[in-house]
Amino acid sequence: MKRVILFVFAGILAAIQAVSAQNTSVKGKISDATNHNPIEYANVLLLKSDSTFVSGASSDFEGTFEIKNVLVGSYLLSASYLSYEILYQIAVKMV
Repeated sequence: MKRVILFVFAGILAAIQAVSAQNTSVKGKISDATNHNPIEYANVLLLKSDSTFVSGASSDFEGTFEIKNVLVGSYLLSASYLSYEILYQIAVKMV
């Protein structure tokens, strides 16, 4: 049985920090949905609504990640790691 990845974002679901008038960044934490242990080296992808790659990052030893300099808009957020199900967080809106 595949394990499930849990996105834990600062704030409610996603902490989106304005870098400039047109760019934002996404910060978050990846952890195991069962035991809440951080998952390091998870791949986090930011995708357009048609699943086209925009940007990405890897989580650090604490499971945290940051994707910087993202244009304002709506995106899909995906996290993956070996032996875990791929998780999609739909409709992440950068403001």
